[in-house]
Amino acid sequence: LEQVVSKGVGNNAFIEGYHIAGKTGTAQKANPKGGGYETDKYFSSFAGMAPANNPKITLLVSIDEPNPVNYYAGQVSAPVAKELFNDIFSYMIMKGQLSLDKASN
Repeated sequence: LEQVVSKGVGNNAFIEGYHIAGKTGTAQKANPKGGGYETDKYFSSFAGMAPANNPKITLLVSIDEPNPVNYYAGQVSAPVAKELFNDIFSYMIMKGQLSLDKASN
């Protein structure tokens, strides 16, 4: 899962110096009337944890009906996760709850 973020489709959640593990998810929405899926309606998600080997942070970003032109989770949800991880890491480091070394291991 760490390689999903460092080298894979979740690379928009990658932050240098941190080991973040994650999984992206993109799904078409089911047709509420039955019989298949909605046209151009999606659900995009990113679930992540950090540091990957000893998680202190877990998060789930889910976006219901992102723009149908740009709906893949790696494009939509992973960047939001990156912003959240950045903010959480900064806060935890400021409070002395996490060191850069711990976040990197």
